[in-house]
Amino acid sequence: MNLTYLPLIISSLSNFVVAKNTITYCDFNPTNPIIYNTIITDFQGNEFNLVEMNNSYAIYQINENEQLFIEGSYETNSPYFQYINEDLFYLGPGNYIVKTENGEYKNLLNGNTITQNLESLSYQIRPSETYAKNFEKFSTKQSSQSSAGNNENKYGNTTIDTNGYTLIENAEYFTRLWEFPHNDDNACGIVSLSIILSYLDTFYHDDFVDDQYYYGDYLLEKGTIDYSASYTNDFYKAKEMPGPTQAFYNYLMEKHNFEVPVIDWINPDSNAMADQELKNSFNHYLNTHAPHLQKSMVLDSQLMFNVIGKIYDKIDNGWPVIAVMLNYSLEQSQFTPDPLKPHDPIVIGYKDDKLLCHSGWHIKNNTPCLVFSTYTLYAMVSFEYYGSHKHSDNVIMESNFIKRSVCGCDFTLDIC
Repeated sequence: MNLTYLPLIISSLSNFVVAKNTITYCDFNPTNPIIYNTIITDFQGNEFNLVEMNNSYAIYQINENEQLFIEGSYETNSPYFQYINEDLFYLGPGNYIVKTENGEYKNLLNGNTITQNLESLSYQIRPSETYAKNFEKFSTKQSSQSSAGNNENKYGNTTIDTNGYTLIENAEYFTRLWEFPHNDDNACGIVSLSIILSYLDTFYHDDFVDDQYYYGDYLLEKGTIDYSASYTNDFYKAKEMPGPTQAFYNYLMEKHNFEVPVIDWINPDSNAMADQELKNSFNHYLNTHAPHLQKSMVLDSQLMFNVIGKIYDKIDNGWPVIAVMLNYSLEQSQFTPDPLKPHDPIVIGYKDDKLLCHSGWHIKNNTPCLVFSTYTLYAMVSFEYYGSHKHSDNVIMESNFIKRSVCGCDFTLDIC
């Protein structure tokens, strides 16, 4: 990271650094001036550089000879932004912690007080030289098709956004997906699975989610969306996407007995998922609700080695993937390996060693899409459908008193 400081004033009230009489920039977003930057730590003293810009941020891990980018956003400040004078702690993507006045620790994403003992927790991504050796970038540039069929993926094209990220063609579905289940139970894998199912339902086949299936008093998926505008047949201009509801999340949590890691030292009831749990859970749902689609699905995964290239290859072929990223570790005895806490965002694009992801978190009123470093990767799973297409009617547009249903494939149908 290249940051210029001229001159610096060290505040006696906090540990953040303010640049005076000059404009400084961050290499993550070099056109946006830095508001401030501060050093935060995990619970074992490892240091991280938090850089806040105007409606954007970046977090770097500080090593002896380098600073490694971990995460950031081009569209929102970090969860720490309103707490710069407090004691702040970082345990990897999604684990933003503040120490309150009464000595408690609070998770800044969900506001929950953390009751577990955190003092032995640490977070460190791999040094770049080790990472480069064990996680080589590769891209086969081959089609992801398999024995599921010879149908092409209609959305296999890619686009380049203004920040230079290669995106799946329908990435805007995710960047505009503001309404989706709240993750209050550390069940990020279930949130991502519900979003993937709704995505497949909207763009590929309308049977992935039963439009008439209720759990409790609510549908699994947000119903038809009335959007009044002149007809442009532009699906992406809808203000709200037809994403999964909280009922969908609750249904998956309570009815499908999703597999969880064998050991979760911090929260035995959490549902953070690795690659095999994600695949088993998806298949369990599909076998229950849409077994006729099973033969057209391919669930591909990669663990540890070559994960980066595998993700790039899937994005190049138009498939979003659920990435398994490693967060904090709990130090154990010399006879016990460190258990790791994963996070499961949805990857929709990449640039160099950075991934654009739907984080699965509700971040103020902004897009939930954040950028994570490939250094955090542990595994990935793609959910690929090669069967026939069935139009979705999840979006209803109205103009001049005429209603029309709009499928993700741009097919429209007048509704009497």
